[in-house]
Amino acid sequence: MNLLDAALRCAAMRDWVAVSHCLLVLGANPYGVDEEGRTAFNHAASNGLKALAVLTQAAFVDTQKARKRRRWIGYGLNTPSGVYGSTLITYAAKVCDVATVRAMIAAGADIRIVNGSGWSLLHCAAVMPGRADVIKSLLRAFEEQGYGYLISVRTTRIYETSYGAHKVTYTEGLSAAGLCRARLEQDPASPEDLKEYSSYLTE
Repeated sequence: MNLLDAALRCAAMRDWVAVSHCLLVLGANPYGVDEEGRTAFNHAASNGLKALAVLTQAAFVDTQKARKRRRWIGYGLNTPSGVYGSTLITYAAKVCDVATVRAMIAAGADIRIVNGSGWSLLHCAAVMPGRADVIKSLLRAFEEQGYGYLISVRTTRIYETSYGAHKVTYTEGLSAAGLCRARLEQDPASPEDLKEYSSYLTE
């Protein structure tokens, strides 16, 4: 087991942003997996959203370098990783600013990605705070690239998670709008932003 990679997964899970950054500098690999196949990205996506943004941004910057200068050569912009087969734009849709999401799209990120939980990019953004501009950009990109069907694509699996003390169960067959509504109904501490999303997310 690579100790730096294990330390990064631990730091990401606890949302230790500064520690995560330092471990990356020291050579930790965010794509390194634990015994369950979970990467630092996976651990951060569950608990450490600020750390996830740091990992995602660092990995994206790496994909844009000349191949001989890259740190994680086996992982390009559209390479799936971890237990859910997500790509970098999957994580960016959840936590990165709209400029980063647009930069990924301009760099050739495949916006058709649907991860192992059956979530599209729109699903990933629809339950997170501060995603209004990201959602609007994704909707525009879907239409411009001819993937309008993704606006109403449905989840294919049941997914259970917790936000703080509140457990939320997302059933299969939910659109991004339905996913947003499910969190609002089950999580009394849902971000206020989610109420706004419902005005432009369609079934």
